[in-house]
Amino acid sequence: MNNIQNLELIAHPDVPNAFILKGDLEWLFDAFIEQCALSARKSSNGHLALHRKFLLEDLRDKNKLLTPPQSELFAHVALMRGLCIDDASYAQADREAIALMHRLFPTQAAA
Repeated sequence: MNNIQNLELIAHPDVPNAFILKGDLEWLFDAFIEQCALSARKSSNGHLALHRKFLLEDLRDKNKLLTPPQSELFAHVALMRGLCIDDASYAQADREAIALMHRLFPTQAAA
């Protein structure tokens, strides 16, 4: 049996009219998520609630640009890293970030 028959191709998200192996696209998505995590870590100044909100925000923005097969794979790769990018998870991260900001800057929160 030919191994090529078992390989799944998906439209490449960044190269028009090109395809990429599903496993390679998973690897690219994982690398992208890692870069987003590093960026969020720098932006959050060590605050976990901000880190999670920034990270989920970046991942959701990326996912909106993908087609359904790509976006499903992206969400799966994120979930494998423990990151659910659905609306409920983002809303929870947003509430936690807002609560943190209120604790860090109570005088501004009262205004």
